[in-house]
Amino acid sequence: MISPNKRYQVFISSTFTDLKEERAEVTQAILELGHMPYGMEAFPAANETQWEWIKKAIEESDYYIVIIGGKYGSVNSKTEISYTEMEYRYADEKGIPSIAFIIDDSVDLPKSKIETDQEKVDKLLSFKKYIDSNKLRKSYTSKEDLKAKLYPSFLQLIRQCPREGWIKANSLKEYTPNSEVLKLVKENQSLKNSSELVQGEESLLIEYRITIDNWGFTQETYKEDSIVLSWDIVFFSIAETMYLNGRIDYSSLKRTIESHIYKMIQNTLPPEKDSRYAVRVNDDFIQDYLLQFEALGYITTYNAYWELTKKGRKHYIAHKAIKKSGTE
Repeated sequence: MISPNKRYQVFISSTFTDLKEERAEVTQAILELGHMPYGMEAFPAANETQWEWIKKAIEESDYYIVIIGGKYGSVNSKTEISYTEMEYRYADEKGIPSIAFIIDDSVDLPKSKIETDQEKVDKLLSFKKYIDSNKLRKSYTSKEDLKAKLYPSFLQLIRQCPREGWIKANSLKEYTPNSEVLKLVKENQSLKNSSELVQGEESLLIEYRITIDNWGFTQETYKEDSIVLSWDIVFFSIAETMYLNGRIDYSSLKRTIESHIYKMIQNTLPPEKDSRYAVRVNDDFIQDYLLQFEALGYITTYNAYWELTKKGRKHYIAHKAIKKSGTE
């Protein structure tokens, strides 16, 4: 689980003029996730003096994101590679977890956003090959596609490569890692201040795999993927089942979450095999979600069955109630 109190500094690297809009989308996404974007906007010029500051900024960052378009960028006369590539290689050298987003080859970029210098074209191709051989990379087709792909990719990177991050000084006394909170929930069944827990519209990355049924004989994994939902979306999906059926067992709750995800991604699957696909979520993740909702006081367990608490029932009804036009 990702701590709700921890914030990460994220260094954003790219060529500047041709990727202003893409940088803005990534910056906004990082801010929406509650973290701190940092990049060339803080450095007025690309020179040797600024390079020392950039190196320090990369070293102090928790994560590194590079956006690659059709331009290679300004080349440093000493290293003979672009400043963007220098930044990427330096982050790699320092072991900063990173993701590269590279424009898809199918995108028809305007001439103003494409290199015309053959030497730079070759250097850009070489840079892409270096990224492919070393780090996580994703392709994108537009600024909107880039932002949509950043959410799950970045949250997955945080999960796979946890970093120290930053915690507000006034929260240190109260700060407890989420895993420890969940252990306390298991023992005490209550928390005095649930506002410290992730909830509501805050993002939840759900990793899942899609299986395909081989005509009843075997099931094999079609692909692994992830989706970003809010904690409320997941809660409301299981709350509806509990509201209608009362107490339900773990298997039913798990199927409810998996079914909800399947409905959201169903149109991305080949239609001719639609009835043979299913979504599967790891049991550890499902148990974490249930413990989180229990920590929030929304659900409780009794003899291996789960049911809504008064607080959970009230939260669900408030969500489902028909509101007057113009109200939220």
